[in-house]
Amino acid sequence: MKPPNRFALIWLLPLAAAALAIYLGYETLASRGPMVTITFANGQGLSAGQTKVEHNAVSIGTVQRVALSSDFKQVVARIQMDKSAAALLTSHARFWVVRPRFSLTDVSGLQTLVSGSYIAVDPGLPGGKPQYDFRGLDQPPGVRSDQPGQTFTLRAPTLGWLETGAPVFYHSITVGRLLDFQEPGMGQPIVMHVFIKAPYDTYVRKETHFWNSSGLSANIGPSGVHIAVESMQALVAGGIEFANFSDAEKSPPATPDTTFPLFNNYDDAQNAGFRDNIHYVAYFNQSVSGLAPGSAVQLYGIRIGTVTGTQLELDSRSGQPRVRVTFDVQPARVFAPSDVPTADPFEETRKMVELGMRARVDNGNLITGQEV
Repeated sequence: MKPPNRFALIWLLPLAAAALAIYLGYETLASRGPMVTITFANGQGLSAGQTKVEHNAVSIGTVQRVALSSDFKQVVARIQMDKSAAALLTSHARFWVVRPRFSLTDVSGLQTLVSGSYIAVDPGLPGGKPQYDFRGLDQPPGVRSDQPGQTFTLRAPTLGWLETGAPVFYHSITVGRLLDFQEPGMGQPIVMHVFIKAPYDTYVRKETHFWNSSGLSANIGPSGVHIAVESMQALVAGGIEFANFSDAEKSPPATPDTTFPLFNNYDDAQNAGFRDNIHYVAYFNQSVSGLAPGSAVQLYGIRIGTVTGTQLELDSRSGQPRVRVTFDVQPARVFAPSDVPTADPFEETRKMVELGMRARVDNGNLITGQEV
C-alpha cells in the first residue's frame, strides 16, 4: 500500500526551520558592522548584552563585553555596531552614557529611569578619519555637531558664581550656554568659551558687551529698592548676558575667533559701551564719604558719567587739605550722535562754569550713604 502524502510533508518542517535559521544567520552577519572599543571612567549604566548604542533614538549597536582596563582604573566596553553605523565611526565622533543626571545647571536623562541607560553618539562634522577606538565623555557634550550656532571666547579676572552649563541670555531669553573654562595661570585671566545658538549668534558684533548676570542684584536709591535676578538658574548656577549698547549693532559681525571681556555687571558693560570719554577733575573742601570709583556723575538727576578716583591732597597755595575727584563724562549720554558739539569740550565747560555751573556731592543712597 502506498504511504499517505502527509508523512512526506513532515520532512519539510525541519528543512524550513533550517532554511529560516540560515537566512536569519545570514541577515545577522550581513547587518553586522565593525566592533568598536570605548573606554569610560566607570561602568555605571553599562551592561553586556543589554546596553544599546543609539543615535536619534535609533539603536545602532549593542554592548557585548564590559571589563576593567589593564591598569584597573577605567572600564573598557566592546560594542558590536550595525553595518548602517559604519559611516559614523570617525575621529570626529563622540560617545557618552545617557543616564539620570542632576546638577545646578541641568537635569537630563530622566527617561532612562524607565528604559535604562544607553550610549549616545554625536557623529561630529564630516571629514573625519575612520576610527574604532574611542574615549567616552564623562559628561554629555555642551553642543552637538548638528546644532547651528557659534562659539566665542570670554576673558574675566574672576569666575564668580559661574559654572559649566550656565545659561547665556539676550534680552532675558536663554540663547546659549557656558561650555567650559580654563584654569588661569598666575596673574592671568580666566578664559571661557560660550556657545550662542542660531540665529542669536548673528546678534554678536565686534562691539558687543558681555557681563556676569549671576546671583541677585539690589540697588537702593532715591527711587526706592530695586532687586533684579535674571532667572532662578542664574541665581543658583550663574549666568552671562550680552547686549549691543550705543551703535554697537553697526559694527561688523563677530567671528568665532573673537575674544570679548566679561564685565562684572550691567553698569560696567554699559559704561564701557561709551567709547568717547571726557576726563575732568574737581576739588572739594568737604567730606566726600561714600564717594568712590564707580559712583554716578549726574546732571539734573540723569547719569552722564562715572567717578574714576578720589585722593586727599594739600592745596599748594593755601596749605589746606582738599579732595581731588576725577571723573569721566560721556557726551553720548548728553547729546544725540548728530548733536554732539564740535567745539573744544573743555572750552565749553569753562563757559558753563563762568555761568555758574558747579560740581557738588549729593547723597544718592539714603541707606548705604553712597554719594553721587
